[in-house]
Amino acid sequence: MSKTSETPVKVLLADDHTIVFSGVRLILKQDLGITDVAHCQELDELISAIDKHQPTHLILDISFPDGSSINLLPEITASHPNLKILLFSMHPRPLFDNILKRYKNVDFCEKNESEASVTEHIKRFFRGEFAYKPTRKTRGLGKRETQIMDLMMKGYSTQMIAQELGLKSNTISTFKGRIFRKLNANNLVDLVRIYG
Repeated sequence: MSKTSETPVKVLLADDHTIVFSGVRLILKQDLGITDVAHCQELDELISAIDKHQPTHLILDISFPDGSSINLLPEITASHPNLKILLFSMHPRPLFDNILKRYKNVDFCEKNESEASVTEHIKRFFRGEFAYKPTRKTRGLGKRETQIMDLMMKGYSTQMIAQELGLKSNTISTFKGRIFRKLNANNLVDLVRIYG
């Protein structure tokens, strides 16, 4: 794998579960011939681990005991613009639609896919073939409703959306009610399915 580029492939796997690291490292070695794989288990060590190892590829869990790695993406992508990042999470990928559209070097893979699917996704990632193509099935929503829907999918609460858009919380609640009615959704899970 590293022979196809002037820069040797160096991987940093950031995940707080050792079993995940062992499994992914095995895939990288057996299927791609990549042996330079470092491991980071804590979110507060992620930035320093990237600076220390200077990886070409980052396989990044989203949820850590000490927080979400999503909050560090702006800093990581700004300081390492060529770093390719694979978000590797149990959460459904539609939740990260906006992130994947915002960052050109970021892809996504669900941990609960089959072993064969995960392996194939990782192979495509290292070939530079990002498989995730964000889509939204939100026809019928107005501009403000779409904006609020986007923030909801990022995990924003009603109060956070109100602060972000400079509106009152009850106004956001009204918009959210319209969104649920227009998309025929009963809860957030329904919205996630519709959104993706």
